[in-house]
Amino acid sequence: MKYLSARLLVLSVFPVLFGYYLWQYKNAQGPLYLGYDPDPSYVYLFNSVNLAYGKAPGHVDHPGTTVQYLGTISSSITYLFTGNKPTLAEDVISNPEKYLKVFCTSIIFLNVLCSFFLGLVATKHTSNISVGIYFQMIPLMFLPVGNQNVVKISAEALVWVFTSVTTLLCLIYYVKEKEFANSTKFIFSFAVVAVLGFITKITLLPLGLLPLFFISRNQGRIYYVIVSILLFILIALPALFSYEYLFTWIKGLFINSGHYGAGESNFIDTAKFRLNINMMYESYKFIFVLIALILLLPLLALWRKKIFNMKIIKCFAAFVMVNVLYIFLISKHYDPRYMIPMLTFDLGFAAIFFLWLAETFKGRYLVVIVSFLAFLRVGFSINDYDKEIAMRQNYEKNYTATYKKLQEYKNDIILYYYPGSSIEYGLIFGSHLCREMTPFYYHYLDKQFPNVIHYNSNSFWCDIWRKQTPIKDILAQNKRVILYGGGELPQKINIKNSDNDVKEYSTKLLFDNSSGIYIRQLIP
Repeated sequence: MKYLSARLLVLSVFPVLFGYYLWQYKNAQGPLYLGYDPDPSYVYLFNSVNLAYGKAPGHVDHPGTTVQYLGTISSSITYLFTGNKPTLAEDVISNPEKYLKVFCTSIIFLNVLCSFFLGLVATKHTSNISVGIYFQMIPLMFLPVGNQNVVKISAEALVWVFTSVTTLLCLIYYVKEKEFANSTKFIFSFAVVAVLGFITKITLLPLGLLPLFFISRNQGRIYYVIVSILLFILIALPALFSYEYLFTWIKGLFINSGHYGAGESNFIDTAKFRLNINMMYESYKFIFVLIALILLLPLLALWRKKIFNMKIIKCFAAFVMVNVLYIFLISKHYDPRYMIPMLTFDLGFAAIFFLWLAETFKGRYLVVIVSFLAFLRVGFSINDYDKEIAMRQNYEKNYTATYKKLQEYKNDIILYYYPGSSIEYGLIFGSHLCREMTPFYYHYLDKQFPNVIHYNSNSFWCDIWRKQTPIKDILAQNKRVILYGGGELPQKINIKNSDNDVKEYSTKLLFDNSSGIYIRQLIP
């Protein structure tokens, strides 16, 4: 009993540390409407409310279904205990940040809980607490990029969770191949995690191919495919109501060369592909060094051929396959957050090769050395993280000051445009991606924010909660017109009076917060 208590205590250290850093970043970040954080936080909030009303989400790009499920549960519980308005939708609109805080807290709690159980399960199946601790250190090894997306509320908030669980199942296969490889429990577990991962972020698709390497019997592979399809239909049902949009989106990602599936249908932009790989390497040299070292392992066969059994060959082939697919997917559409599944997979899967080397060469100190290197990597990551925290705190002060500056223009007409940094724009952006529920939200938004106007720089229309408003009607009020948002607008912009009547106006810069948010005046 004392041994068990001591082990649980040791396995609690890194999850608690992980939770501490997540919460520290959350506090440094401030409200989610500041900066560019309404995208996608507010989108996930409103689409979670969609599900609470029994309606399909309008936003299925990632598709992010698991995040929406979590948001539905957290928002429903929050409303049950603290709701002040007659309906959930009204209460969310009246205080979105309250709901987002609970939403974010539930994600942080889930991440910490997963970290703890990863260590517990890895320790149980390997009989080696060092392996369990190593698994718990994985999210701490890429702390800045991981934590940014956990507290921002995005699909990446759960990506490392499903990737880690998948990798742990691979480790269990390696340790207990004979009793695990073809068991129904193993196959079903893999199917559940693969489907949950895929409906969170479609870039986790390569992980779903892993069981095909490890299941040795054809009937087992058939069972895996059938169970995965049935689970996908069942769990991804909300996203499947928008199946045409979802599959068009996925098709564009793979076929077109532009960002988010845009651009020409030439499959890949080779110049951008090479540039993105170089950016990946510059940002995450340590993971490429790890991959290179693992790829050199077959050279050991020149020395001792017998050390390569079929089990380790399957693991090696699976490792190569996943990395090739990930590097292709990430380099085609690069963003630092897209590296999270690859980083998680490589660091977790490397534990299999550490164990194999330790067993083969009787290297009792190998696990200790690896643990030390992991500690070293965590140290570098925390150092980078501390810098990130300081930078984020400065951003939070900067954006808060900018939003206060905007209040000086409250008697003027304000046109909000993308990307915004205000609670008004957060509500605009989050509610407009809800498909059939958008008019329902706009009804309440119009009551609470009757004077909020959105300028769509793509369509050139000014919208008052999706009521297209001619610019002449806005100017007829004889008030100063202010443009507020992020990114550089051209000196002259187009705004519509009607579909066939587009007027050109100049803008005058009034305020630049030096972080990408601007206040401009429209010159009639």
